[in-house]
Formats: sequence, structure tokens, C-alpha cells
Amino acid sequence: MHVGIDARLISGQLAGIGHYTYLLYKYLRESGQHKITLYDDDYFTGGGDFSRLRGRGLRKILYILWLNTRFPAQLKRDEVDLIHAPNFIPPLWGKPPSVATFMDLGFLRYPHTHHSLYAAAFPSLVNRAVDKARLIAVPSKSTRDEIIHFYPRARNKIRVVYLAAEEAFKVLNDSALLDSVRAKHKLPERFILCVGTMEPRKNLERFFNAFGMYLGRNPGSELRLVLCGKSWVRHGRFLEALRASGIGERVIIAGYVAQDELAAIYNCALALAFPTFYEGFGIPAVEAMQCGLPVISSEAFSLPEVLGGAAIYFNPFDPEAMASAIEKITESDEERTRLREAGLERAKMFSWEKTAKEMEDVYTEALA
Repeated sequence: MHVGIDARLISGQLAGIGHYTYLLYKYLRESGQHKITLYDDDYFTGGGDFSRLRGRGLRKILYILWLNTRFPAQLKRDEVDLIHAPNFIPPLWGKPPSVATFMDLGFLRYPHTHHSLYAAAFPSLVNRAVDKARLIAVPSKSTRDEIIHFYPRARNKIRVVYLAAEEAFKVLNDSALLDSVRAKHKLPERFILCVGTMEPRKNLERFFNAFGMYLGRNPGSELRLVLCGKSWVRHGRFLEALRASGIGERVIIAGYVAQDELAAIYNCALALAFPTFYEGFGIPAVEAMQCGLPVISSEAFSLPEVLGGAAIYFNPFDPEAMASAIEKITESDEERTRLREAGLERAKMFSWEKTAKEMEDVYTEALA
């Protein structure tokens, strides 16, 4: 079959849906089972530079307009059999049939954590998308249950396809590489790592407070906190929270880090902290497990499903519980060893070859 993929989010620094789209395309191409055409950001903007419009939301309005006018006509000319929308909104009118991927429904569950334009526009768009899509792919049973909660009529069209971490995330024994990355990012000897886009649902503000509690109870500790990930549009609020927490001198903000260096940082860290209060899957946690890095994690939504017994869990709304988890992971060599071994074994459940194969099955079923 000929599958078209809405790939407008694979430009620039990849994160979230953009990273998912890129990896899915990569492994579908390697499989060679179907013809795959990407429709990227350059297509939707007509080659124009609309970056200056991002803050006012006009870029998103133009995208929705072209998605439902120019795009269906192009798909027909290209003789595309099926369109896949990794960002969950397929063309709402016209052909061909579509598959939509929903990573989560955060804009419905926690609308205050999203841009006001999204919170206002997405419910009606998603309502239509749920009906339009032949099948809906989700990364976890937790997301499946979320969709059924908000859209019970979609129950029979949802398919769970777990995600995975790339093979580059693994245990590294190259001391020269690790030393080089440690020096480049000024990494301390002992640090807790947080990875992910700096947005509200990642819950960093509470974790800053929890880290401050830990330091207050352990005044002799040399432990640091390292943050890796893209900055959100309202990044300033995190800097304010960081200053208010009093731990600013203990925090290194590395920003967006390329995957080869990020894998090395995982290998240098003491543990990964994943305090998010809403997550459809949790790729950084799987990346950490593949690197042999112990994980302390929120118990929210999909994370226990993905991590199983390979993590220390805490209530993401309780800084005291987070501080206790930090103490537990830093004070016990035996616990870190247990989590390292459990994580390496758990990570074997997930692979991009498996994800691509299961998505091919979804495509085939959607056209049956």
C-alpha cells in the first residue's frame, strides 16, 4: 500500500511526536513493506518561513486550513491509499481513509497546562478526528482507557502499539566518550537526571521543591540535578520556580542534547527522575533502562504499565514522597543494582522493529 504520513513535526530539534514520526518512518522504510511518503512542514507552509507566527498561533491556523483543503487534493494526486496522522488530527474531510495516533489527551485532562488556543480548539477537532479515523493507535493501555473515558464510541477502533527507545541508548563502556561528554556539559560526579521538554505536565516545579527537601535533610550531599530537554514557550516560569526553590546553584540546565550525547549522559548519571504527572508512554524512562540507569518515577498514568517493577515510584503531587525516593536511590548501592538489572531486562519488551511491524498491521486492518 501507499501510506502518507503527516510529518510536519520532524523539522528542527526532535521531541515528542516529532521524534516518534521520524523513528516510525525510519523503521517502516527499513521494513520495505509499503511505499511511504512524508508530507513535512515545508509542504504545509508552501516553502514559506512562518516561524515568526508561532507565538500568535497563526501558523497552527494555516496548518488546519491546508490540512483540510490542499492536503486531501494532494493525497489524491499522489494516489495515497492511507494517511497516518501521528499528531492525531487527520484531514477531517475527503479521502483517503486515515489512522490517527493519540499519545495522550492532556489537553482535555489538564487544559490549563496547554496554550489557550489549543485548549479552545482541540476538543472540537479531536471529536471530529475520533469519528474520521478508521483506527486509532495509542502507545499504552492507559491512553486507550483515556480515549474510551472521553469518547466511549471509539472503543472498538483503538489499537495499543507500544513505543520504544532507539538502539543508540545502551550501556556504554567508552570511558573517553563519557569523559568528553561530562566535560562538555560540566557534569558533576553525582547527579540525578531529568529528561524531557520543559512543560507544565513534566512537574519540574514540584521536583525542584523535593530536591530542596532532600538537600535540607542531607546537608553534606554533593548531589546535583541535570535537566536535558527543549524549553517550553513559557520557560520563564521554570526559571522562577528554580530560583524560588533555593537550589539554583545545584542545577545544570543542559537544554536540548543530541541523542548520542544524551546516551552518554544517561551513562554518567546516578539515576533518572521522571516526575511527570501525565504521560502517554514515557520514552526517557525506557531510554534510561536501556542504558542501565536506575529510575525513580511518578506513579501516574502509563508509567507503571511501562516500567513495571523496574522503578521506585512516588506520588507526583507529593514533594515529600519524591524526596524520599531520591534518598532511597542515592543511599543504597544494592537498590541501584537491582533497578539497573530489572531495567535492562524490562527494556527488552520494547523495540522499534516491533513498533513498526505492529503499525503495519494497523495500516492493513484500516484498509481491510
